[in-house]
Amino acid sequence: MAVILAILGVGIAAGVFALWQNKHIPARPLPASSHVLVPTISGVATFHDTSNTQVGVNRILLNVQGLQPAASTAHYEAWLVDENEAHIQPLGTLLKARDGSYAVDFSQQNGNILALGNTLQVTLETTQATLPTGQVLLSAHFPPLAGMHINHLLLSYPYTPAKTPLLPGLLAQIRQLNSQSQQLRTTNNKTAIQCLAQNMLVLLDGQSSVKPVVKSHTCASNHVPQVSVDYGLLGPNNNGYVSTVGAHASLAATQVDTTDNIRKYAQQVIFASENLSSWLSTLHQDAQQLQAHPDDHGKVLEITSLADHALNGVDSNDNGSIDPVRGEAGAIQAYLYGQSMATLNLTSTK
Repeated sequence: MAVILAILGVGIAAGVFALWQNKHIPARPLPASSHVLVPTISGVATFHDTSNTQVGVNRILLNVQGLQPAASTAHYEAWLVDENEAHIQPLGTLLKARDGSYAVDFSQQNGNILALGNTLQVTLETTQATLPTGQVLLSAHFPPLAGMHINHLLLSYPYTPAKTPLLPGLLAQIRQLNSQSQQLRTTNNKTAIQCLAQNMLVLLDGQSSVKPVVKSHTCASNHVPQVSVDYGLLGPNNNGYVSTVGAHASLAATQVDTTDNIRKYAQQVIFASENLSSWLSTLHQDAQQLQAHPDDHGKVLEITSLADHALNGVDSNDNGSIDPVRGEAGAIQAYLYGQSMATLNLTSTK
């Protein structure tokens, strides 16, 4: 019995020591997983109008992050696909940049790129075929509902002359307005000043809404050709370019398939349209008064200032930039913001 008790005592002591030892041994981390993290592949496509005439989007810049170098027999290609018309526009081979990203820069001289398709794709190709046959790695689609209103801003609008898109049409007409205002500063001819004021009212209201004070042949003889436009900047019932631009920016931002990017830049377009409405409404009143009193030099100065603000915007807080806020952004900025509304974020199809 004594032997048995001794053995039990030794066993209990050993167990207590083992528990004490385990308590003081630090836990070792589990072995790390042997899986290698694969970089996330993503891309951003931006759309631009870099033409001298600025009548429509003519350039796409596509940048892709996370692509691994392709095999020597393969390459990455970008495509703009019209899924409705079964048309595919090659955009070119993606080239590797110093930072490891891949990019392609596509431009066309004639026509609007937004008319070429509604889906952007990046594929891995092993042949030089002019149509994609390889694996689709990245893609993005213009949202159909929001995209319709972006197209009205940038591609085509059914109710303007020649279906001119709203933002290029707005910019072109404000350029005309600014040109007329600049001519006011170069003449003291009262008849010429009345003709220039009349032209500005036509640009603001549209031809059919302006009753001529000076006949066209009289203006021509004073070296001021008559301006004729059917779609005004303000319109007779606030239905011209300015308000319609703001409306379609809002419609794009509020569709069920809109994106955060569309909302962001639509708000900036709306700010610019509100600025234009304020500046041009004042200019409209000034032009009417100048037409009645062509020797009012103060109105000439105010008109030229307002027309410049409408075209170029104004740095009202002197911070060195024209920002997308009330009181600053003009027509040039509105067009740039509209182009940013079309930005596409490409995601992996895997």
